[in-house]
Amino acid sequence: MLDLTDSPYLPHALAKTPVGEIWGIGRRYKKLLHDNGVRTALELKNLDDQWVRGNMTVVGLRLVHELRGIPCLALETQPPPKKSITVSRSFGQPVNSFLEIKEALNLYVPRAGERLRKQGLAAGVITVFLHTNRFSREPQHFGSTTTELAIPTDSTPELLYYALRGAEEAFQEGFQYKKAGVLLNELVLAGCPSRSFWNPDARERVRELLRVIDKLNHKFGRDTIHFGKLATKGRWTTKAEKRSPRYTTRWEEVLTV
Repeated sequence: MLDLTDSPYLPHALAKTPVGEIWGIGRRYKKLLHDNGVRTALELKNLDDQWVRGNMTVVGLRLVHELRGIPCLALETQPPPKKSITVSRSFGQPVNSFLEIKEALNLYVPRAGERLRKQGLAAGVITVFLHTNRFSREPQHFGSTTTELAIPTDSTPELLYYALRGAEEAFQEGFQYKKAGVLLNELVLAGCPSRSFWNPDARERVRELLRVIDKLNHKFGRDTIHFGKLATKGRWTTKAEKRSPRYTTRWEEVLTV
């Protein structure tokens, strides 16, 4: 990487750079600039601001300002914390029993819990939703329940408890469900929630257990250890018949010559 911000050779470098090679200049803008006699990055840098904004919108104006050494976007040393976490899937086949909905949530909720712990967050609100295929002529239903937690948590057993209880309220017999999912909101740093007055030692033991489970699943593969006695595969799993071969990420799919 070459930094020419304060270099006397910057104008020379811009004059040697075709305008079409600038990041953010696509085919349409390249043609527009060529039609107006702008062929190099230096010529683009020296364009009038009013013309740039009128023909290339505010995005193009920011690009020109960047060429002039005026930063338009603040540099983030680390990504901002997430405001929500969602895990949901469309089922390969319609699901009409609550048992199968529970099987799906027994996979989705631990996924969400893993993401929480990986980012050092805890959830204060959990929403469970399930709905039918809106493109089908079958009867339609969209069910969801939202639960506010007394103490934000990243504990999978707690999240599962509230998710399954919410799904039981949202589920209705007689519908062919196509999708289900869990949404975690009101995320805070895991160290910020108030400690529970009720058996805090037990909660800490659960956290340590979850850390071990996360490490084992990371080492030996996802869902090596999972929650619940229900099967982790069923009719609700996502279709993958047209998925491209995963030659570089799955040992069992590596090409053999």
